[in-house]
Amino acid sequence: MRPLFLLKVFLLGMAMSGAVSVSAQVRIPTDAADVSLMFYTPRTVRVTKLPKGKHLTRESLVVNAEPQDVKTTRRESGSEVCVSSDLLSVRVNKKTGRVSFEGKRVKNLLSEQSFSFEERTAGPDRGACRVS
Repeated sequence: MRPLFLLKVFLLGMAMSGAVSVSAQVRIPTDAADVSLMFYTPRTVRVTKLPKGKHLTRESLVVNAEPQDVKTTRRESGSEVCVSSDLLSVRVNKKTGRVSFEGKRVKNLLSEQSFSFEERTAGPDRGACRVS
């Protein structure tokens, strides 16, 4: 009985810490925006940014792939959250919402600079936000 209880406690702790997940969307609230990461393959990740409190109301017209089961790990430090697959790491700054990507062999593949949201007030995209 006791070993089963310890196993349940261990698995619950891993689930709560976000240590390992498979093909799950990771939501990271930051001071600047709400950021979501979805790994489609170990080297392909979809990043979605929304203004705080906004929700995505429709399906993407750009991403039409189906996510595979990708094992990811999540680590948090004081200033950032890092979500990694076997081949790619995505770092999100908790204060600014800036995103950076690292490969297994290349430390800095791409780093986002600053961004802002501009809400569209007219046309078919009314209510949507443009990221600049």
